[in-house]
Formats: sequence, C-alpha cells, structure tokens
Amino acid sequence: MSMENQGDKIAPRLRISGGLISLGLLIEAFTLSWNNPVAFLVFLGIGGLLLAVGIVFYLLSLVSPSRS
Repeated sequence: MSMENQGDKIAPRLRISGGLISLGLLIEAFTLSWNNPVAFLVFLGIGGLLLAVGIVFYLLSLVSPSRS
C-alpha cells in the first residue's frame, strides 16, 4: 500500500475530527461573551465535549488500521 493511497483513506476521518474540534472551539469562543452561569455549562458541557471527541477521533484515526 502506497503512502498516497493511505492518505486518501484517512483524509475523511481527519476532516471530521477537524470539524468537531473547530465547532467546539467556536462554541467556546461564542460563550466567552456571555455573562451568566449557563455560559460555563455550555462552554464546558458542549464545547469541551466536542473538543474532546474531536481529539479522541483524531487520535483513533491515526492509530486505527485503514479499511480497504
């Protein structure tokens, strides 16, 4: 299996993980302007969760075998 072929198979998974991380960071940046206690819950609960899922999905896509 060539390196180019392996890169073609991992690209969609990396795109998904990048999207999750970006969405989590956007939610966290958006909640920084809020001035109420719910902001922390959204910041950590939704933004932090999306960020963590994106990072885990990224790491799993690097170490998992690519399917043919």
